[in-house]
Amino acid sequence: MSRRTIYNNLAERLGLSESRLLPRIFKELAAPFEATLLLALPATPGELANKFGLNEDRINKILDGLMVKGLAIPLVKEGVYKYFMVRNALQLHDSSLQFDASEKVIDLWREFRGSEWYDICKELRKLPMPGM
Repeated sequence: MSRRTIYNNLAERLGLSESRLLPRIFKELAAPFEATLLLALPATPGELANKFGLNEDRINKILDGLMVKGLAIPLVKEGVYKYFMVRNALQLHDSSLQFDASEKVIDLWREFRGSEWYDICKELRKLPMPGM
């Protein structure tokens, strides 16, 4: 039995617990603490600062970095500014390739598209697409 990592947990959060490549993509995009922070979303910067014992400025810098990497999305929901984790592999794919993706990330996405993407897209078509 393989050992589960925080990156497997992120893939599972996207409904893709069986993916062998998505955890590797997450690992390239997020340091372990960043991955932990993603799993705590949705949340406000203040909620995350309290939960992790860091000041809000530090949390905001980390969240800004996660946003640039395409992992987190800031939204005003119910009048409150919160960050949300991307909702599915398609959103992660598109958002993570927007800004200065490393060659390693690009190569992993190429491999993903060539091996896992088609089956995932078939499954995604079956799911309702909830609003944020």
